[in-house]
This record gives sequence, C-alpha cells and structure tokens, in this order.
Amino acid sequence: MLSTVPNEILFTIAENLSPGPLLHLLLTCRSFHHSLSRIMLRHALADKDYTPALVWASRENQVPLVKTILAHTPASGEATELEELALAEACRYGSLEAVETLLDHGVPHTPPEDNGRNPLRLAVRRCHPPLVRLLLSRGAVPDALPGYPPMAFDLCRTGQVEILRELLAAGADPNARNHHMSSCLTLAAEYGHLECLKVALEYGAEVNVVDRDNDTPMILALYCQRWDVVEFLLEQEECDLVARNLRGFDPLNLACITGRTDVIKKIFSKQVPGHDSFWYESELVPMVSLARMRHREEVVEVLEQEILRLWLASSTL
Repeated sequence: MLSTVPNEILFTIAENLSPGPLLHLLLTCRSFHHSLSRIMLRHALADKDYTPALVWASRENQVPLVKTILAHTPASGEATELEELALAEACRYGSLEAVETLLDHGVPHTPPEDNGRNPLRLAVRRCHPPLVRLLLSRGAVPDALPGYPPMAFDLCRTGQVEILRELLAAGADPNARNHHMSSCLTLAAEYGHLECLKVALEYGAEVNVVDRDNDTPMILALYCQRWDVVEFLLEQEECDLVARNLRGFDPLNLACITGRTDVIKKIFSKQVPGHDSFWYESELVPMVSLARMRHREEVVEVLEQEILRLWLASSTL
C-alpha cells in the first residue's frame, strides 16, 4: 500500500525526517529502496550518528540495495572511505556477494592505509574460505602488513587448515615471524594442530625454527604434550633432537619429565649427532636421578638400559 504513494509526497516526507528515521524507513521498507535512493544518499550517508546505509547493506549482504546505492554514487577515480568501510564490514560479516559487488565496483581489496580494515585479514579472521579465495583471486596480498603479525598465525592457533593452505599457495611466507619470533610451525606445534603443521612444512617451513626462547616445534609440542605432533616430528629426518632452549631443556629431558617412555625409546633409536661416546655420563645419569625423584620407575628402567648399552659400546672401542 505504501509503495503506491507518489514520489513527490515521499520526498516531502523524507525531507522533513531526521537522518535516523529516514534510514530506518529505507532499510525496513524494501519497496522504498529505489524511490528513496536520492533522499537516502543526501541524508543517511552524511549522518555520523547512524550506520551509513551502504555499510549496513554490505554487512547484511543486501546486494540489490548495495547496487542501488553504488549506482547513485558519483563516479570518481578513487574509492571513497565509505566504500572501503563497506567492503571491510562485508568481509568482517562474511557477506560474500556484497564483497564481490563492491570489488566489481572498483573498491580496492588492499586499501592504501590499513587502519584495521584490510579485507583479506578480516576474511581470514572470519574463517570464510570462499571469501578468502575471492580476495586472493582478485590480487589481495597474503603476507604480513606493517605492524601486524602474519595472517597465517591465527589459522595455526585455531587449526583452520583449509584457509592456511589458500594463503600459503598464494605466496604467504611460511617462515614469517612476529615480535616473539613465533612462526607458523611453532604455533601449530604449541596448539597441537598437526594438519596445519604438515601444510606449513609442505610449503617450505623450517622444521627446526626457534622462537625467542629457543624453543623448537618439537620442544613446544613436548611442553604442551601434543603427542600426535611429537610422533610426527620424530619421523622427520631433519628434526633436531639435541637442541636446547634457554631453560636448558632438550627433547629427551622433556620426554623423561613427562614419563613418555615411547618417545624416549624413539629418540634413542635415532642416531643423534652432536654427542661424544661418553655423553650419557653427563646427560643420562642425572636424568635417572630426576626420574627417581619423580617416581618414574618405567623411565628409570629405559634410561638404565640405554646407559648400559652405551657403556658396552664405548668399552669395545
């Protein structure tokens, strides 16, 4: 019924409304979208106390309204701040069709100044694979921004392996660091996301990368008792099993402390470089004492067997 009201009357009504009620009227009465588009641009888009209509429509994935607003926006060589904000909000809320419409209109996928509105970063945080793929296909850069940690870090914390693969395939650096010197691999190991760790290695991550505490992925996985990650890393030929962190712990120390005899045996079964033939006197004997103090009798038994084997091997030299 309201849609039959002549435009002249609608314009008169709208001219006497404050921007807030006008915006509400526009957004709740779809039949008014085209009739009020010019009034809306004059009032609602200039109002600072209410959500601008373009931003609201983009956030809610109201594509017809987005197109109407853009059609009534004066053409210019550069996207307006409002259009960049609309794209950021569409990415924040996972509004795929609205994002595609704004990109087709010429809104940049990478704004000149980030200001927390980088569309790809927001899509990654939203964990929206189709949206991430769309932005990457349009040329969005998947690497770190000045002042921000690499985008892949949140994915390694949360285990979003599908999006992690998209970023790495698009050229993100698997060995990028933050100010803590953490990397994709150290975070995946710490949080126990084995599939993310495998993908990072597939794209060239360094298996023995260390953070600012000199913790390797193996040491972090042992600290956090991520046993599936530990077992996988033990199978990697390049994995360093003698590296020590700044607290003086190496993988064997931590395996003894946690009582994992299977891990201890696996470490012993690998040829561990960097130790002379009598390293067990300074390393394994103190571990036996520590294991006894912790009542880890099964660990004591494994260590004593290894000490005996090493002693016999050295005595025949």
